[in-house]
Amino acid sequence: MAKNGDASKMHIRKFPESCLKALRTFGRMRSKKITAPMWSGATWRVKRTLDRNRALLRALRTEPQHAEEEANEWLARRGFDFGYHTHVTTTEEGKLAVMCFDEGYVLEAGGVVPVHRHP
Repeated sequence: MAKNGDASKMHIRKFPESCLKALRTFGRMRSKKITAPMWSGATWRVKRTLDRNRALLRALRTEPQHAEEEANEWLARRGFDFGYHTHVTTTEEGKLAVMCFDEGYVLEAGGVVPVHRHP
């Protein structure tokens, strides 16, 4: 405020219209919560395939009746996708194991041999 109560000399700053428009837009942007979807459709398909692969490998390893037939044919018939895995590691014997989370398999001459990695 101006000295001596002289309101006529009070300086009021006038912002250009472009600045005011930007401030209004910024205020609207701040008030809206912008949320992006965590999982896209493609991500869900990959996750579902990896989960199915893990469950099939666990079933092959834990249920003895599956050991009677060839493991790779059993997996393929139940929808196992050999193109999806989480990582490749080596076993204690030095063989490469294709892993799907904590379950995996080693390629042998007779097919696949299930392995489990303890976390």
